[in-house]
Amino acid sequence: LSTLSTLSTLSSSCDVDPELARKGWLQDTLVRDNQIFLERDPELAGGKLAKMGAAPYDYFRGSASQFGRDFTQAGSPGYWPTRYLDDEGWDVALVGDPHPENIGTFIATDGVVRVEFNDFDGATWGPWISDLRRLALGFDVACRQLRQRQADDAVNVLVEDDCVAWPRAVVEGYLAELPLVAADPDDPQRLRLREGQSHGLVVDDLLEKAREDGDAGSRLEDYTVVENGERRMVYGQIEPGSVARFGDREIALYGDTLVELGDDERQLVEALLDTYPLSLSEAVPVAELELIGVARRLGSGVSSYPVPRYYLLLAGPSDAPDDDFMLEAKQILDPLLLPGAPRQPRPGWPDNVTRVIEMQRLLQDDGADRWLGGAMLGDLALKVRHRSGYTRGFSVDRALEKLGEGDWVAADLLLFAEQAGRLLAVAHGRAPKGDGQRGGPAIARAIEADPQGLVDETVDFIAVYGPRTALDHGLLGELIEEHGPSLGYRRQGDGQ
Repeated sequence: LSTLSTLSTLSSSCDVDPELARKGWLQDTLVRDNQIFLERDPELAGGKLAKMGAAPYDYFRGSASQFGRDFTQAGSPGYWPTRYLDDEGWDVALVGDPHPENIGTFIATDGVVRVEFNDFDGATWGPWISDLRRLALGFDVACRQLRQRQADDAVNVLVEDDCVAWPRAVVEGYLAELPLVAADPDDPQRLRLREGQSHGLVVDDLLEKAREDGDAGSRLEDYTVVENGERRMVYGQIEPGSVARFGDREIALYGDTLVELGDDERQLVEALLDTYPLSLSEAVPVAELELIGVARRLGSGVSSYPVPRYYLLLAGPSDAPDDDFMLEAKQILDPLLLPGAPRQPRPGWPDNVTRVIEMQRLLQDDGADRWLGGAMLGDLALKVRHRSGYTRGFSVDRALEKLGEGDWVAADLLLFAEQAGRLLAVAHGRAPKGDGQRGGPAIARAIEADPQGLVDETVDFIAVYGPRTALDHGLLGELIEEHGPSLGYRRQGDGQ
């Protein structure tokens, strides 16, 4: 397959088997979505697609664009009309890709660790119900992967009813929290997941590990070493890689790896530090940011697996290495555009850096990351955040471990699903919509007549689209086996 148009051939046939048509559609859309990476770095682009093909939850993480297409394209399996989306609900501030592993910890300027959504690269304005369905679907996919991978001797085993209950709990949590935020975004009774009190085993585990790792200097100790009183980056493999297998194909995937930069990339990072400080909520003089080490990190993320990601080691205020700290700079691309969604009022951001920073500050509670900022370097958008042990995300793999050891039960994750729904309600309810009005009152008016109907509607959607997502994961595995990790795409200039 040498052009994008030929990838659509199967889909355009009027008498083709529906699964074969879906397979052609999936091949076409995944290639289009990842063309920038397939052109720039085919190995990393193929690694992303192989990572998606290796696990159902990683497929879900990497296929937000497929979800978006299905959400609003009539005839698609995810096109599920709703009676809860009125004219005022199309321009709510969206997290963009809310799912269980995009919930994690931060430490704010007050020194308190809290749990929030932690990824706003896709944040924009749009229909609030897409965020809610995406979050509920994430818990469905996570539950089914956990069930699939639990060992025979696991202490606490999940059952089918759990995978139905978790998405339902997301919506019920959303409905329980939204009226509070709609009436008063600062209501003292609304959800605040902060250390100092218990929030259930899952959130407590996140908070306790973040405090422990942060106080111990984890992350900094993982990626740096102190020699002769000076701290420097450690290059090479930090964690071992893996191999994804699809039939006879074996595709090597990076583990956590740091590599040195060439001259061009180092100059780019130095240019970033010249302008980035101006984007901080509390500006820091450029002269105070002394770069003492830099690396590119490979192997992280799913959607962002091929995206340039740099670790910047900066000197602390003292001459000792103890207060050195690390920032992460990552390229930001355009947000998901839901097909058919109204574009008015149009977002007024001049670039993706401005979009992500402004939306994260609006959607998060109390400005959790003081180092959040970024800069545009030509057409390259780089977002910067603090990288330390205080930042820790929920992990489906850790849930598998905790269930297997008997430390957690299904009810602990059910509570976490409900809390996730509440977190989303807080984000939607507090932030202004595209028209400047808060989202909470608009959403509350849309659902007040029949809130239970929203629960039923979402559960019905998951009952159809959850299995479709699992089937699509299987189709991607077939595509990789047949065409390789680039799905048959040939770079411009590679010939026929």
